[in-house]
Amino acid sequence: TCGPIVDGNGARFGVGTVRRLETTDLMLPSNSVVMYYFKYAALPCSTTTSSSYEVVLQYSINGGQTWTALRQMNYASFQNTAVFTTVALPAAATGRPVRIRWSQNRASANNGNIALV
Repeated sequence: TCGPIVDGNGARFGVGTVRRLETTDLMLPSNSVVMYYFKYAALPCSTTTSSSYEVVLQYSINGGQTWTALRQMNYASFQNTAVFTTVALPAAATGRPVRIRWSQNRASANNGNIALV
């Protein structure tokens, strides 16, 4: 199946789609972490993915008006292999409403698929 899929505990974004997965506001205690599996994948409905289309994990403490980068998933480390990733949230992102998102700000119609679990 080509195209975006959000089902259960995972999400996959196909070609030609907006590639953004964002939480609602969360109240997280200090020492919180974000844990996820991530991979770039070239599936039958897409061509290869390049490093110019990297995905960024970000947080916002003002309802999504501005975003701060936590981690950039470089293509070489996540190419066709799901990698379990843990990212600690800074103190500024805990004890207040915070949103978390994965965003691929640059994508094209023939750009490969990405998956989060």
